[in-house]
Amino acid sequence: MNEAPADRCLFLFGIGKFPCLRVIEPIQLLETIDSTVTKIKTMRNLFVATLITTAVLSQATAQLPAPVKRTPIVKHNISPAKNVTSVSVVRIDYRPGQRTGRHIHPMPVIGYVLEGSFVVKIAGGQQIHYTAGQSIYEPADTIIEQFDNDSSTKLAVLIAHYLAGPGQTELVRILPDHE
Repeated sequence: MNEAPADRCLFLFGIGKFPCLRVIEPIQLLETIDSTVTKIKTMRNLFVATLITTAVLSQATAQLPAPVKRTPIVKHNISPAKNVTSVSVVRIDYRPGQRTGRHIHPMPVIGYVLEGSFVVKIAGGQQIHYTAGQSIYEPADTIIEQFDNDSSTKLAVLIAHYLAGPGQTELVRILPDHE
């Protein structure tokens, strides 16, 4: 095997002459080194950019508040469907043993039992007992025969959501005991 002339061989790491398998012209060597250096700089810049992006995103994520906990209570279907243009939310406090009496709503009402318990009977349905944390649906234009505090010794609190449509302002109409 022929060795390249000594003046045309590459010195590596101060070890001495390295047998060259082919002759590399100095200009080719400089172009190769320049190209390699450019590639290394580009990879280094990409690596640094990736590190910076990761650091910024991890800080941004760390600063986000913990998500709120959402616990579904119930889903009520509104029937018939209606265009709701406003919602009035009202707290209704019932004394021990207090009765509401027969009544009707011109709009659907969704109640949430905040405290105590209620006994409810909607026309055509069974008497149902609701306790704190439960939801009650009163359909529009349906007679509510009974909506009473179920306890003779404790207060009961209902948060009522009146789903009003255009022009609806009356929330409830009290009916005679027997119609």
